[in-house]
Amino acid sequence: MVNHTFEVLENIQNQQSLILQLKSELQNSTSALSQYQSLQLKILAQLNILKTLTQDNPNQQNNIKLLQSKIDNYFQELDNFILKLKNSKNTSNSKIITYHSYPKPDKINEQLKAIEYYEKNLLNRRREEVNRRGNTVTATAIASLLFAGILSWQTGKERRRQLAKENRLNTQLAFNEIEQELNNHLLACRTKQEAYEILHSFFQSLFPTSSGAIFEINNSRDQLLPTVVIGDFSITELCTPKDCWALRQGQACLGERKIFAIPCQLCKKIYSNSTPPEMICTPLQAHEQTIGILHLTNTETIDRNFLKNLSYQIALPLAMLHLQAELEHQTFRDSATGLWNRRFMDVSIQRIFARAKRLSHESEAQYLVGLIFCDIDHFKAYNTEFGHETGDMVLRSVAKFLLESCREDDLSCRYGGEEFVLILPDTDLKGTQIKAEKIREGVKCLPTPGNRTISLSLGVAIYPSHGAMPEEVLKAANLAMLTAKAEGRDRTLTAT
Repeated sequence: MVNHTFEVLENIQNQQSLILQLKSELQNSTSALSQYQSLQLKILAQLNILKTLTQDNPNQQNNIKLLQSKIDNYFQELDNFILKLKNSKNTSNSKIITYHSYPKPDKINEQLKAIEYYEKNLLNRRREEVNRRGNTVTATAIASLLFAGILSWQTGKERRRQLAKENRLNTQLAFNEIEQELNNHLLACRTKQEAYEILHSFFQSLFPTSSGAIFEINNSRDQLLPTVVIGDFSITELCTPKDCWALRQGQACLGERKIFAIPCQLCKKIYSNSTPPEMICTPLQAHEQTIGILHLTNTETIDRNFLKNLSYQIALPLAMLHLQAELEHQTFRDSATGLWNRRFMDVSIQRIFARAKRLSHESEAQYLVGLIFCDIDHFKAYNTEFGHETGDMVLRSVAKFLLESCREDDLSCRYGGEEFVLILPDTDLKGTQIKAEKIREGVKCLPTPGNRTISLSLGVAIYPSHGAMPEEVLKAANLAMLTAKAEGRDRTLTAT
């Protein structure tokens, strides 16, 4: 009966692994429907085995009926989601669907844990029964010491075998839960920095004696950059993807000595002497491309298969965040200057003004927002005299200066052409005027072709003095800027 319980626990562990694999495969590539359908069949097969194993237990049969219902609902959600995703790809105006909207198997995992909890309690009761019977047998066989000794040895051997099997199952179940929890946290991240903080804390807590780093390949794919440092790891030399032997082979590389040495240039840059035998370096692969590596040393107490599976769970969310950052850059960033574009400004200024109104309402003090409208004087002359490449260079130079002149909460936006808008939350009129003058004087020091001096015409307006709505304040600043141009350029005027 104890062996029977172990079979049930092993089946639960298999189902948890398959559910996690199904989720990962779907997130990795929704186009791989054959793999997706194959995993569905495997999960249903394991469910049928579980039904057979527990057919003599009415309570577990009821639990399994609930499990089957939740699995059926989850599969239906996945089918609907895949259909929705396919339709969105065929629609030009479709909204971006992120992994945050993927159906989650949380209800299935909860039910599997309930079945597992019941089975473990059953295991404890069966153990007590085995112990009781063993004591009874020992008592009745006390007259035969030889027989009792043989029986005790056999019973002890069986118990040790069962304990070892249980420990392996518990370890695997714990690993599955850790992977699932980490994956859920990473998929909830909105920025790469949030993911890096979670990963750093995760490795420090789970592997306190290990050191290493998560290296990511940069956008131009010519450098390996350490984005998450683990333990006391450090590297000062420049690393490239070509340096790493694990990236070349597309599989995990171990530090264990072989009959020949692997000429990994990355390891030579990290370790001054020889590569430590307990090192593991495994690629981070997702969306049919490699995004980096997980490099760890002092891993002798860590299950290698767990690390390899872990690298897959890390790669998917990081790849998603890279994709989101790229989409954000394409959607909300001006390609010529790198500043926020007008579309982003229109959305953000509404949010900033709404916050200002709320804060003003909640406190007695008036919350102010400064706004500066800038225009590069005689910009067309740069294009006419020196060419459009020079004009683009002037645009980038001014944009860079504006960005460097702003605080973290300020917004620097390209409004269009040679016009820029700065939005300064929690800034009064005097502070906005001072900022505008510093910018006007500062751009004159920027280098330009022909040693020409860049000058700006700037208009300043403030919320709520020059309007209660974003459009009103923006219009007031724009009119002030146009007046500055009409009065001779290279000056800052405040809206009236």
